[in-house]
Amino acid sequence: METQLAVTVIIPTYNREVELKQTLLHLLQQTVEQFEIIVVDNSSSDNTADMVANMATHSRVPIRYLVKPPNGPASARNLGLVNRRAPRVLFLDSDVNLKPDWIEKALDFLTQQPAVTGVGGAVIYDFDRQRVNAFGGDIGYFGFAWDLCENVSIDRLSEPEQRIWINCSAMLINADALEQVGGFDERYFYGYEDSDIGWKLNIAGYSVWVHPELHAYHKVQAQPGEANGIIVRHYCKNRLASLIQNAQAPGIFGRVLAYLIFSAIDLVLKPYRHAKLSALVWNVGQLKTTLTQRKVIQALRKVTDEQIFALGEKRWFPPTPLNGQRRRPVEMEGAEKEESSAKADDRV
Repeated sequence: METQLAVTVIIPTYNREVELKQTLLHLLQQTVEQFEIIVVDNSSSDNTADMVANMATHSRVPIRYLVKPPNGPASARNLGLVNRRAPRVLFLDSDVNLKPDWIEKALDFLTQQPAVTGVGGAVIYDFDRQRVNAFGGDIGYFGFAWDLCENVSIDRLSEPEQRIWINCSAMLINADALEQVGGFDERYFYGYEDSDIGWKLNIAGYSVWVHPELHAYHKVQAQPGEANGIIVRHYCKNRLASLIQNAQAPGIFGRVLAYLIFSAIDLVLKPYRHAKLSALVWNVGQLKTTLTQRKVIQALRKVTDEQIFALGEKRWFPPTPLNGQRRRPVEMEGAEKEESSAKADDRV
């Protein structure tokens, strides 16, 4: 008798054959088997296709492999979403390994809390499994998004908490809710697609939570490396588009104006000027599309922005600036021993 699927695991990837194989091996060690796996490949040039095909042959759970143009994780996640065969989807990055009971405990939590739409957990640095990379995320007045509980000890996480958004490194969510808000914005090549979808879900009256017992180990280097201008551009363009699309009227006008003033000052005082100016130009060209999508999401609004942002720390900016780095450095003894690196893009 065929096992009824409870979850479709969707893994975007790009040239991560080694990391992806480890992610798949950890998935096959889960304490439940009521799931399938869809690997969505952003046109890798390594041996990803053959590796996945070999694993699918010997896997006790279904593994499907889809290939698409190299235009980012948001569109990859959407492709997986439309090909799902289960009522819930687990978005999992190809450099993240789940604790063996992750899916079982996440499903138990959603069963016990039927009003909850999605759940994530503690994304933990794999090089230091006592230190948190993210425990959900926050959004500031200008649309800046950042990970919460970054660099804190895992022992400090004790209770499930409601969040504005969950890091898509490991997020289990009801697929119907995701489809109602339009899925991920495929214009976001890199960055802000997870905070944007969380904001939209909250607008539509859905709730997303994090649970401290759900551990996902993120395989990143201790030192983050310098951000590439391509990444800075995507962060800036996506942040402004998300703000225009999701912020509640009438306050949106003041917030966007203040953001533009901030951006002008930032252009003068800080580097990556070409990338930041390009992001503003992109938003001008995309304004019609952004406003069209704004009408759709605002028509779904059931919760005010005041209520949504009450779930966060009510900051205007992240507590620790990136200062030109790909992510914030981990403050721990010995972190400097591993050399840093920067990539031109993350098509995961």
